[in-house]
Amino acid sequence: IVAVSAAFGPRANAFASAFRMLVTPRLRPPLEVVTVASARALDTAEAGLLVVASLAFFANIDIVGVFLALVTAAVATVHATTGFNAATAAFEWMKRAK
Repeated sequence: IVAVSAAFGPRANAFASAFRMLVTPRLRPPLEVVTVASARALDTAEAGLLVVASLAFFANIDIVGVFLALVTAAVATVHATTGFNAATAAFEWMKRAK
């Protein structure tokens, strides 16, 4: 699901679509809006981490797979609760480092 939304944007994410249909009508208007580019960057980073985690599980390096899966969950949780997008922040940091 994350890979699909990374490829096609947040509108293709099944979780986001369900949230928009079921929860959004009950919420007040947002104070800030997440851009499509930043959502796609975070989804791409999360999908990449989960692919590497899956490869680690297939290679029987379970500790690496668990670690990467937990990092992905932590990044998603921080973004959901604070709005901080780690992928966008990392890309901006790399641009400044050049």
